[in-house]
Amino acid sequence: MQVTINIPETLPPTIIKQRIRELEESLQQEAKQFAAVSNKKPPQKSAKFLKLMSIADDCAQLPTIDPRSADEILGYQQSEIGLWDAE
Repeated sequence: MQVTINIPETLPPTIIKQRIRELEESLQQEAKQFAAVSNKKPPQKSAKFLKLMSIADDCAQLPTIDPRSADEILGYQQSEIGLWDAE
């Protein structure tokens, strides 16, 4: 790929060449890193993970028996400070 950069004429040529060299090295290094990452195979999922995901899918299919929030069920919202009533 070709890139066009507009450089002020007041910059000394040695600095321009140095910065271009640094930019090229940086881009080549990033390209190598990208190639290394993109060539990796996705990690294999363990049998335990797959079994847990199967259980989670089964649980997600269950009907909602009690639509109240956990705070309502535990009685937290009956108290002004978020705890159970002091009886």
